[in-house]
This record gives sequence, C-alpha cells and structure tokens, in this order.
Amino acid sequence: MARSRQYPPSVDPGAPIEPPVPEGWQRFSFGELLDVVERPVILDADREYQLVNAKRSRGGIAPRERLRGRDIKVKSQFRIEADDFLISKRQIIHGACGIVPKEFAGAVVSNEYVALRPKPSLDINYLRYLSFTPYFQRTCFHSSVGVDVEKMIFKLEQWLQYSVSIPPLPEQRKIAAILSSVDDTFEKAQAVIDQLEVVKKGLLGELLTRGMPGRHKDFKKTKIGDIPVTWRICRLEEIAEVRTGLAKNSKKASDSTVELPYLRVANVQDGHLDLREIKKIQVDSTIVERYLLRDGDVLFNEGGDADKVGRGTVWRGQLPQCLHQNHVFAVRPSKDIHPDFLSLYGGSTRGKAYFLDAAKQTTNLASINSSQLKALPVPLPHIEEQREIVKIAESLNARKEVEEKTLNSLRHLKTALLNSLLSGKLPVSISEQEAA
Repeated sequence: MARSRQYPPSVDPGAPIEPPVPEGWQRFSFGELLDVVERPVILDADREYQLVNAKRSRGGIAPRERLRGRDIKVKSQFRIEADDFLISKRQIIHGACGIVPKEFAGAVVSNEYVALRPKPSLDINYLRYLSFTPYFQRTCFHSSVGVDVEKMIFKLEQWLQYSVSIPPLPEQRKIAAILSSVDDTFEKAQAVIDQLEVVKKGLLGELLTRGMPGRHKDFKKTKIGDIPVTWRICRLEEIAEVRTGLAKNSKKASDSTVELPYLRVANVQDGHLDLREIKKIQVDSTIVERYLLRDGDVLFNEGGDADKVGRGTVWRGQLPQCLHQNHVFAVRPSKDIHPDFLSLYGGSTRGKAYFLDAAKQTTNLASINSSQLKALPVPLPHIEEQREIVKIAESLNARKEVEEKTLNSLRHLKTALLNSLLSGKLPVSISEQEAA
C-alpha cells in the first residue's frame, strides 16, 4: 500500500504512535473494548426497510432511502441498533463512522459496514469523541489495504489489535460531558448563522424586487415579476460590459511572455472568493490588459455543476494584476448600476432561476455563454436606492461574519480540548457523586 502519495484532507495517513499512558489510565486493545455484533436480516420482499450510511469526516449516521426488500440490491443485510458504533469498511479512512441514534434503531446496512458495541469498560459517548482523535484516524488508515485511496478496504481484525489508553469510566463520562457542552454551544452558534442566512435571503428577495420598505406603493408586472413602477428592466449588456476570460493554450514562452495569477471557477464562490489556491498562467504581455480584472468587476461563473452556473461575487482588487480564465466572466458595470447590487441580484432566487433556465444542460453539468449572460434581465432602481439595498446586505453580512468568527473559535476550542482531554494532558476532577 502506497503511503507516500498525497491524500485528500479527509485522510490522515500519519503513523499511529500512541503517547505514554497517563497516570490512572489503562491501555487496552480495541478488541478488549469493543464487541463485534452481527444481526443478519432475511429480507421480506414486501416489507419496507430504512437504509443508512456513515458520513465522511465523522459526520454521523445519515438516512438513505426506504426500500422494500425486493428492491434492495445487496441481499446480505444486517440490522443495527441504537448506540452501535458503525464503521464503513470502504470509507473509514475518510472518517466514515459514528454512533447510531435512536431514530435509526432497526435500520439495515450491508456487509460493507461493521457494527461494534462498547464493553462495560468503555463509555459510548467517550468513544464518539475518541473517534475524532488523530490517533484513532491513523489506526483506521493503517488497518486499510489498497493502492487507490477510494478503494481501500478496512481490515477489522487488524484494527482490533491496536491499543488505546483510556481513563476510568467516571472520568470518561466527565470528559464526554465537557465536550458535549462545547458541541451544544457550537450547534447554537451554527443555528444563529443559519437563521441569519434565512433572514438575509428573505429580506433581499423583497428588497431586490419591491425596493426599500414603505418606499413604493405602485407596482407593475414584468417578465421577471412585479417591480415598482419607477424601476425599469434592462438587459445586462445595456448597463454593463460582459468580458470573456483567457483560454489556456500550449504555446511556448517567448520574450514577451509574462506569468500572472488568474481566477478559476473554484475561486469564485457564491457571494465570496476562495483565494487559498491561486494558479498562474503564462500569457503574452500584449494581451494582458484585455483580461485584467479591475476593482468593481462582477464575476459570474460559466458553469460546471448546476449550482455553479452564474455563481459569483465582486472583485475587490485582492491581487495585483490578476486575470480571469475563460470559464469566469467579468462584468464591468456602468455608472447606472452598483456592482454589489448586480452581484446580489445575480445570486438571488430570480437571478439563479434565470441562469438555470437559460443554461445548456447535460448529465450533472450546466453552462451559460456570454450571449445568455448579456441577456440577463436586471431590475434597475435609482442608483441611490441601489446603494441603500447594498448597505442593508453589508450589515447582514457583517453580523454573519461576527458569528462565523465565534463559530471558528469554538471549533478551535473543541479541537484543543478534545486532544488535551483524550490524551490525559488536561486532567479532569471527579466528584464523589460522579465517581459513584
């Protein structure tokens, strides 16, 4: 099995070296802590069964479809119960494992899964967090065989021989309770962000079609829906210049060739840019100006997956002399339209509906061309009202950014606590009541 190749972020191929046993803890093999359970099911052709799977990155157990026995292709099925620890043999190197929740008790899985039950010396919730540790992940990787990362198979018997140090049960429960409280706080912070996104989507949907609250009383019907009578509908090409991007070619470098950064579809997200990986391209210096991005250009993706069609944001000049590839359009607005207003409308429900309707679609792929982008119908309020709408969107984004920073801090806190608590570096005190 090749260990030196590059693996995706979900795989931790490091050597599983267990640290020294903390005072008061004991070392056990996984086989001494867990029982393998098998509950074979003889499928009834007319009965309906719930199928589940284990999500990658320890994302938990998720529902699949409900099927009658006759429609389940793999006939070798096994029943799972609440508090089973479920491992996907083909996906465990990506962290596909988790505790079966009560709502999936009685569901079935194929023989591509392993179900385990903790013995009395191991708390089920402690096991949940143990599975997040780098050591646990590495034991799973080194117990899997195969030359392709997507085809490696987990060898249970090999994995059960690995050892792990655990504290006494009362301490396990206390550690799990501490980490669970962090999870609760994390979920509440995420719920705030999710709600802000719902509010933003609903509010902007109103602002981009009906204008500022209380400002307009009369509305007219148009091909994109009702809008204030003082607004007009414009084709995008009437109020902006649509610029196509630079196509990669195989021409050899010359004396006039320069190497510059360029934006790809992967960099242009929905409402923001992902600049973590910027690639460079060799281009003749005489055509650089033609493909150079300017501060205030509005970016739209040509396509790819259906959710990428028309996806975009505003370029703020984050990189000097940056170009854009031919799968990313740069729209240069006139003085009649605010760049952020155009970007907001392009990402709105109506904007996305237009792109999907106009797109040329094949299996799982969709794309628009420059003519279709130029024909995008855009509602056009007065520029001052556009600015007011943009300010509201900016305030919502600022609030969301604050909450996301809080969420990110909680994420780092959980990681630090998890690694410290489950390695014994941060001991916890146990009261007499908890010890009992």
